[in-house]
Amino acid sequence: MRILCLVTRLDKASARYRILQYIPYLEAEGIEVQVRIIGQKLGDKCQILAAARQFDLVLIQKKLIAYVDLKLLRAFSKKLVFDFDDAIMFSDSLASDTNSTTRQNKFRHMAQSVDAIIAGNSYLASLASTYNNQVFCIPTSIDLNRYQIQKPITSSTITIGWIGSAITLPYLKTIKIPLEAVGERAPNAQLKIVSDAFLHFSRIRSIHKPWNFDDEIEDLNSMDIGIMPLTDDPWARGKCGFKLLQYMAVGKPVVCSPVGVNRDIVQPDINGYWASNDEEWQDNLLKLIEDKTLRQRMGKAARVTIEEHYSLEKNAKILSEDRKSTRLNSSHSESIFA
Repeated sequence: MRILCLVTRLDKASARYRILQYIPYLEAEGIEVQVRIIGQKLGDKCQILAAARQFDLVLIQKKLIAYVDLKLLRAFSKKLVFDFDDAIMFSDSLASDTNSTTRQNKFRHMAQSVDAIIAGNSYLASLASTYNNQVFCIPTSIDLNRYQIQKPITSSTITIGWIGSAITLPYLKTIKIPLEAVGERAPNAQLKIVSDAFLHFSRIRSIHKPWNFDDEIEDLNSMDIGIMPLTDDPWARGKCGFKLLQYMAVGKPVVCSPVGVNRDIVQPDINGYWASNDEEWQDNLLKLIEDKTLRQRMGKAARVTIEEHYSLEKNAKILSEDRKSTRLNSSHSESIFA
């Protein structure tokens, strides 16, 4: 079988974690995979259309393609699959109104035009199933061979960590007050921000570390507690909890907003805590800061959660084998690539 994967950028996290890291596993199953960037020039589009004829399946990763371009791609493709891991039918959380008629119409047309859809979580899958009855739910997965737990550095300083980008930095800003309060009550605490943009704090020590792929695992291991604040809106509910998966993969307990898939990933009092307001953020962070044994117990449980439900090896099999439990509203086994 030959698969053509269309992505917007090779260095985008969704392309790396939803497409590129699966290629070795698919190739081991005898599936040939080629990845191409979706270009905007006429020549680029014509090349993709010509290539589509040569493949058994074309997979589009998260790009809502224009109506005419999608019609043509549909006509040139034997089978068309759409993969997405964000609530792209809505405007993002910074918008005054997350509802977008234009986005919803483009998503509806995309969902109705393809043969199957792969969604990053059950919330996204339920939205897609309104328009297509071939919807598979595959969470964003972690390569545990890369996400190794390193020997902890013995230190009296407890590091609260956040990893993200300028786009998601506003979520961190929503808990600035409780983080400042934690800094006042726990002088041994510090905040490490790994990103391409930063916030400044006055009452908690903070470290600003530019994100770098080569340093990513070391940066995650340098944290004692991982955090993932979110606002509760249609866009944020579509998040796939990737920050949580990263922290937990290296054995870190987490505190998160109980929004969307975060509620599925984090089991309160087992591998982390939920925090819905400033008081809960402050109290839960202080509990973990003050209790090393609690951090260790929850960190071990966090790693087990990733191993059992979010590992790349396990989820790669879903892409190449029949799995009855994967498809929404499924009464029989069917493979995504069948």
